Order: sequence, then C-alpha cells, then structure tokens
Amino acid sequence: MAKQVLVLHEKHGDEYFDVPDSTAVDDVALKILTERFNQGYWYEEDYELYAAIKLCVENQRAVDAYFLLRRRSEEDYEYERISLRTLQ
Repeated sequence: MAKQVLVLHEKHGDEYFDVPDSTAVDDVALKILTERFNQGYWYEEDYELYAAIKLCVENQRAVDAYFLLRRRSEEDYEYERISLRTLQ
C-alpha cells in the first residue's frame, strides 16, 4: 500500500501528518478539528456547519472529522485547506 500524508495548508506553511490508513486519516482530522474548535477558530457564521463541528468534537466522532475539514477546504476558506497526498 502506498504511503499517504494529510497536508494542512496554513498561513505560514504546510503541516504534514503521517496517515497510513483510513483510521489514521480520521484520527488526525479529529485532532486538527478539536484543536481549532477549542482555540475558537470557527465562528457561528454558518450555524449549521458550526453545530456539526461542535457535535463532532464533543462526541469525538473521528469518522465525521475528515468530512467536515474537507467541506471547509472545498468552500475555499483561506488557510483552511487540507489535502491527502500519496508519496512516491
């Protein structure tokens, strides 16, 4: 199986996380989502999304975390982009 990394594209550079399988992707995504939520990173501008993130963090639902991060990334929020890359 090819090695993968989850890349968090941030304002001052990219951060890389080793994700050898789908469970690791979910776990890393939950870690990122939880840290950002606890830091007050998200505001209630989009209450539906905010509520989903809050529920995910409070219940530690790793399976939903990657989807929520991808959603923010695809909505083109600056400094909230993530990507999953396969290493050669």
